[in-house]
Amino acid sequence: MQEALTNILRHAQAANVSVIVERRHDRMLVIVEDDGVGFDAEAMMNTPMKDRRLGLLGMQERVELIGGSLTIESKPGFGTTLYVRMPAFPRLNGGS
Repeated sequence: MQEALTNILRHAQAANVSVIVERRHDRMLVIVEDDGVGFDAEAMMNTPMKDRRLGLLGMQERVELIGGSLTIESKPGFGTTLYVRMPAFPRLNGGS
């Protein structure tokens, strides 16, 4: 969530941001949505890992480390929505 909000502040030129955190049983859903300038999410996610923007890559790596998934919906001129689905009680690599 922190990286998403930092990216919004740096890049989105958004007037409004909403954050929803929902827990259902053993899963969590975090939605971060803005009304900013947006970007071509499909093109960005299909870009080779070495050429991606570090903020998005870092978010994706951290979510995957805890057994979650990241979905990004955005198009230029229409804002951005991030969906993070993850275990409510993640086990970190190397943890007990």
